[in-house]
Formats: sequence, C-alpha cells, structure tokens
Amino acid sequence: MKRSRIAILAWLLTGCAAAQPALGPKVDQPGKLPGPAPSVPDLAYDARLLSAFGSAQSFQGPLEGGWTLSAPNQGDLYAFQLTDGRDGLGGAWRDLRKGRSPDASGVLESAKRTPEGLTLRFTPPGSAPVTLLVRPGLKGELQEGEKRTAAVLRKTSS
Repeated sequence: MKRSRIAILAWLLTGCAAAQPALGPKVDQPGKLPGPAPSVPDLAYDARLLSAFGSAQSFQGPLEGGWTLSAPNQGDLYAFQLTDGRDGLGGAWRDLRKGRSPDASGVLESAKRTPEGLTLRFTPPGSAPVTLLVRPGLKGELQEGEKRTAAVLRKTSS
C-alpha cells in the first residue's frame, strides 16, 4: 500500500503534470488575444492619468530629484533629495559616511541658484556648517567648517 502511494505521488509530480496542456491562448495562435481590448472608458482613464502626470512634471525644474556628491579619493560623501518647483529650491541631505546614524541627515537650510551656480547650506547636528558651491558642469567645492574639498555632483534619481 505504501509503495503504491509513493508511485502515484511520483507519477503526479513527473508524468501527469508534464502531460497537461497549458491553459489559455498561446501567443503564436493567430486571431487570439491574451485578454480583451481596452474599453473606451479605460482608454479615457489612461489618457487622464497621463495628462495629470505630465502636468505635475511641468512644475518640476531641472534640479528635481536625487543627487550624490563625491570627492576624488574619498568616494560618495553626501546624498541630496532636491525639490525644484515654482516656489524655489529646497530639499534634504544625508551624510553617506555615517550610515544610518540619527544625526546623518537633515533639511537644507538654504538652496539657491547664484551667478556662480548652485549653493547648498546645512548644519549637521554637533558639527560645523557645510556649504556646497556647484558650478556649471556639476563640479564644485565642499566646505565643512574650515576644510575645503573639490567635489562633483551627479544625478542619481528623478
């Protein structure tokens, strides 16, 4: 009895499952669609959704999104999430050298477009103020207290 159960189970797991035809239409069957065509209300909904997304995107400036600041021979130093809308620039920062420490992130005190490029300022808890001046070409200078470092800013996400 035990042997017949094992044989039936083996047959079910190997032969029987492989012998069953796949359900539903196949891609190579002419005239068969995997699903019904979208209805007019579905198409209208999709069009409204795309229009709303496009409208929201039009309010965003070129600096909108994620940015990473790195320095030669030091790797990635800071990550920034910037907002660039009609109300101006703003955003948040994170010190990538400190991992998930509670004092490793915060809100930018100022973010301004200047004739020289872009200036970001913030003060990490318990540290000296940090100023980043980025010139056209995304190269610039990071000043942490009295320490100055050449740095490069790169876009990391939209």
